[in-house]
Amino acid sequence: MGVSRIAVERAKKGISQNELAIAIGVSRETIKSWESNANKIPLSRAVAMCDFFCCSIDYLAGRTEDPQGRVFVERSGVSS
Repeated sequence: MGVSRIAVERAKKGISQNELAIAIGVSRETIKSWESNANKIPLSRAVAMCDFFCCSIDYLAGRTEDPQGRVFVERSGVSS
């Protein structure tokens, strides 16, 4: 598995796990566990991180490469 989006966004801002943890009200160990995918991120904390990083949840979750969260899903067999 590649580097988590959380780690990528932290690096862009030049902040440590501890600095992010303080900013969103969790422990450094919690940030570490999220970055390694050891634990799931509660929605309220995902929203807090997205606000902090100015990105969408879809981007943070890896569903899109667009930080603003535009997801294009191709659906076959669906009529519009």
